[in-house]
Amino acid sequence: AHSRGVLHRDVKPSNVMVGPFGEVYLLDWGIALELDEVKRDEAERSDELAGTSAYMAPEQLEGDDRLLGPWTDTYLLGATMFHMLTGRPPHHKRTLEERVGELLEGAPAPAVPEHVPVELRRLVAATLAVEPSQRTQTPAEVREAIEAYLRHRAANRLADRGDREAALAEDAREESGAAEVERHAQAADVAYRAALDEWAECPQARAGVERVAALRVEHALARGEPHVAARLVEASDVELPAALRERVGRAMEAASANEARLRQIVTDADRGLGHRARGLLGGVFGLAWVVFWSAMAFWPPETVTPLLVFNGAFVLAGVVFAKRFAADIFKNRINRTSAAVVISGAVVGMVWILGAGLRGLDMPSLFGGWLLVMGLAGASMATLMDPWGTVSAAGYCLAFLAASYEPRWTPWAVLGGNVVLILNQLILNWARGKLGFVRPPSVRPGTSAATDGRRER
Repeated sequence: AHSRGVLHRDVKPSNVMVGPFGEVYLLDWGIALELDEVKRDEAERSDELAGTSAYMAPEQLEGDDRLLGPWTDTYLLGATMFHMLTGRPPHHKRTLEERVGELLEGAPAPAVPEHVPVELRRLVAATLAVEPSQRTQTPAEVREAIEAYLRHRAANRLADRGDREAALAEDAREESGAAEVERHAQAADVAYRAALDEWAECPQARAGVERVAALRVEHALARGEPHVAARLVEASDVELPAALRERVGRAMEAASANEARLRQIVTDADRGLGHRARGLLGGVFGLAWVVFWSAMAFWPPETVTPLLVFNGAFVLAGVVFAKRFAADIFKNRINRTSAAVVISGAVVGMVWILGAGLRGLDMPSLFGGWLLVMGLAGASMATLMDPWGTVSAAGYCLAFLAASYEPRWTPWAVLGGNVVLILNQLILNWARGKLGFVRPPSVRPGTSAATDGRRER
């Protein structure tokens, strides 16, 4: 009709008849308008409103035939499709006067309900634009759009299924566990990608893939799993929002700092770290310690000078050797504490020896007090570093009681306390060297799981 210069002006469901063989007739051409008529002189034209108010295009309400064209029948086709999809015309129960009033007030175009598939909703909305210049211009374009929709219908249905699954995934973030979220997110992603296989340009599916990718990353961040979020961003084949990528970056920085802190805690608690260096130093210095003090107990010197000199040399040598093995000794807190306890014990021993000399105590009393100082040093070791230091502390304390009970037993008490010390250290170092140390929990990037095991010797 348009190709012959004729506008129908009253397209609506009641004017469409479908025959028994599928043939379609458009009825009631009573108010049809020849396009040539709009070129008539103003005196020869009619300004009467013609059409059905529930379907009429906005330009029909202005009573100026010069505003009409193929786009007018396009609006009527869109209004007919709106009725087919919703069960009512777009301007249901609106009189001509009401329609004209709405037009003057700038009323928007009728909104197509959300339950209508997205592509079809856009198709109908394009035919119902208020401004003719923004509307689908010809019925031929409408037909092409409908045919495209029919071709894309399978893809759109898949995309709709993806939307439903994505909505369930978002709801599950608040109500269910991670497994439920991932199940719905995977189902949505599969549906969207199947839609893209059917129609590579499907905008709904493309937006859906991005939506699911962002949802997964958001969920990982909400669960405190920045490494999972980072892997999802890295593996994503869609461009995620810059703000979300920045959040993942900040979360990774915080996680890395926390893991570094945890690794330091684990390192500080690792008794096997520097075990060989501790054993070597303990053997050398322990043997020298036992031999010297046992000899001094059996053959006491005239003054405290040799005792002070040995203790000073012992402390100085300990500092020198500790620096030599600093890479192993000072790598963690336990070793640093151990070295500090040994050196501080020797220093306190020097203070006791000096004080005993100044007070003029005899050698049995000096050695008796020295045993108590060593017992306290062993107790400090047991408390701060190694529970087995309790054995050494107990040995020195018993030796102190024995020397206090019978001063004549002092040399043997000193020898006994020192023997307990050296045997305790040798047995522990040998046993740990054979059996290995129980490893503290390991810290792995992206996990909070702790694993126990034996340190390789």
